[in-house]
Amino acid sequence: MRIFPSLIILAALLIFIFQNLGSAKITFVTLSGTMPLALALIVAAALGGLLVLVLGSIRIAQLRKLVHNHNNPVTDNDDPKKG
Repeated sequence: MRIFPSLIILAALLIFIFQNLGSAKITFVTLSGTMPLALALIVAAALGGLLVLVLGSIRIAQLRKLVHNHNNPVTDNDDPKKG
């Protein structure tokens, strides 16, 4: 029963791929070429997801550091100027 959602996603993906087999011209900066439209869309979506994952992970790390620093403030005894 747990494999059923995976089969539905696989079926939808295969239908998408077979309906979009036409060739598409891809150009990025100075690189260019042709590839099936479905492959180009899937690669673009995967790279977009990877970018969101990386940027989100960086932001989460920043927020964790901020919370850690907020929970452990520097006390007056740690200040060398106060003696």
